[in-house]
Amino acid sequence: MEAKEVDSNFMLGVKKRFRIVPGGMNEGELTMSAYVVGMCEAFKDHIPNTNPTTPFPANKYLWRQKVPDLAETQEVLDLGYQRAIGMLLWAQRGVYPECAYGLNQLCRLMSAPTREAWTAAMHMMAYLRINKDKGIKFHSKGNENPVVFSDAAFNPDPVDGLSQYGYCAMWMGGPLASCSKKLAHVGLSSFHNEYMAIRHAASEAMWIRQLLTEIGCECFVREPTKIFGDNDAANNLTAEDFVSTGNKYIYTPYHWIKELDKGGFIKVFRKGTKDNLSDLFTKPCVREVCDCLIERLKGYAGW
Repeated sequence: MEAKEVDSNFMLGVKKRFRIVPGGMNEGELTMSAYVVGMCEAFKDHIPNTNPTTPFPANKYLWRQKVPDLAETQEVLDLGYQRAIGMLLWAQRGVYPECAYGLNQLCRLMSAPTREAWTAAMHMMAYLRINKDKGIKFHSKGNENPVVFSDAAFNPDPVDGLSQYGYCAMWMGGPLASCSKKLAHVGLSSFHNEYMAIRHAASEAMWIRQLLTEIGCECFVREPTKIFGDNDAANNLTAEDFVSTGNKYIYTPYHWIKELDKGGFIKVFRKGTKDNLSDLFTKPCVREVCDCLIERLKGYAGW
């Protein structure tokens, strides 16, 4: 197999661009324009001629059917559902973190998709088509100390009772890592879900702290990493050792957060829902929320 020299600024569908902007600030931007064009070309006969303002249809929830309609499932699989989701996943993991919630929903139906799921997938492709030239951005005047936003919804899946949680880690003004998944345990309240979500956000914070230290960038993590959540009860429990009827049932391993707080590794603070970037990872947000948060999440606006 012959090897060839290629442009290092273009790799695995991601194009890197670095420049110095007025004022002497260094700026880096990652985009996937060519990849999105190719993906949309592959499904051009199915993508609606619309301009979606949200990455996933607003207020749309997809639940697995207990008894799938086999004919419908086969029809959607024949359209190329699994290929479409695979391509969308690569774009999301590259430069479209705002698509994480929608793709978590779409992946749940990977083996037995519905027409509703297919329509939602094509909606996302239409969204990427009109946002193909906008990726994620970082700059030298961004936050030198990483911060993590955490959130959880109280929207239990009717099948297993699990709700959605999400987090995003921001560094140098842009998204370093993000996640949108179902919690591993059933939450009995919004507070319970939020507390479990903070545990996952704290794990990501610790990974980032250890990685930066390992590569010689410990100067960025000398202070506790800030984690922002919008539930006061959950935030307070991370630092206080009070036991009540409202928290005595929480699984012990989740209290690992307290150890991190006492050790000076993390500190949890309040961030109102309207400014909590991780709100995008817990629900199918409406246009107003997307307009407010996506630009900030992707590093094109301050947060």
